[in-house]
Amino acid sequence: GWDTWQADLFKPAAPLLAKAPWVVVRGNHEECARAGQGWSRFLDPRPFDTTRSCDDPVNDSSGNYSDPYAVSLGGGSQVIVFDSAKAGKAALPTNDPQFIAYQKQFQTVATLAAKPGMTTTIFTNHHPILGFAPIAGANPAPGNLALQSVMSNLNAQAYYPTGVHVALHGHVHDFQAINFASAHPATIVTGNGGDNLDVALPDPLPAGSV
Repeated sequence: GWDTWQADLFKPAAPLLAKAPWVVVRGNHEECARAGQGWSRFLDPRPFDTTRSCDDPVNDSSGNYSDPYAVSLGGGSQVIVFDSAKAGKAALPTNDPQFIAYQKQFQTVATLAAKPGMTTTIFTNHHPILGFAPIAGANPAPGNLALQSVMSNLNAQAYYPTGVHVALHGHVHDFQAINFASAHPATIVTGNGGDNLDVALPDPLPAGSV
């Protein structure tokens, strides 16, 4: 309800909200089974739609997904916002409804990234795609396999479409700034605010990771 959203976000964030516009990215805590109803009412940039409101589980197949959109930053820069709220950890078969939904979203990302005149495009979603998930006592997990399976079907091992320069994520409770030896976009993970931190990543990372 509103009281929880007010206590968790709107009241403590009021000074920052008054200073600058925000670009809000949907994560797994805002999927329909969790805080999706509040997301659809308070943070979703689209007009309210009862079929996407997460009120009725019958409509969750549409409520858990939304089309990517771009926010212009001026000067040839933009942020592409991607909804990965429902993304799991395992690779998806091509006939999975979730694969099909995310494939459509990434096709939209490619169109947005190809906009003429853009010199810097930042792709942002919640789940790190080529970042790492720390695992105590083991090598870190290499990114989100569900989203990778969709992206590699469209762009092979490039994953991202041409025109994406930086990827910005959260979800994992640490900070990562990764530059790849390959041509993949630089990856930044900023999940280190407001929660308990994950175990530290190994230093250096396992051979072949970057």
